[in-house]
Amino acid sequence: LCHLQLMEGLTKEDIQLEAENLEFILNDKGTLNGVVSQTFAEFDKDKNGYIDFEELQTFLGSVYGAIHLKPPTKEEALKIFSEIDENKNNKIEPEELRTLVVKMLKM
Repeated sequence: LCHLQLMEGLTKEDIQLEAENLEFILNDKGTLNGVVSQTFAEFDKDKNGYIDFEELQTFLGSVYGAIHLKPPTKEEALKIFSEIDENKNNKIEPEELRTLVVKMLKM
C-alpha cells in the first residue's frame, strides 16, 4: 500500500531511481548510519540520548505524513514502540531506531 501511494504520478524512470536510492541506502553501511544518526538527532528533541514514546509518535507522524498516510493511532504507536524497544527499557536507542528505519525503508 505504501509503495502504491508513493508511486502515483511517478514515471517508470522515477520509480527505478527511487528503488536504486533505497537499495543504496540499505546496502551502504555508512549512508544508512548517517541517515539513522541524522534522524535520531532530529527526533530526540530533549537530547537525552534516547527517543521516548512522544518523540516516536512525532517521528511516525512525520514519516506517515510525508507519504500521505494517516499516522498510527496511539495504540498502534504503542505497539510499534514495544516491538522496537528490544531491551524493554521504555527507550528507543540509536540501534533500535536503526531497526525501525531499515524496516520502513524495506516497505
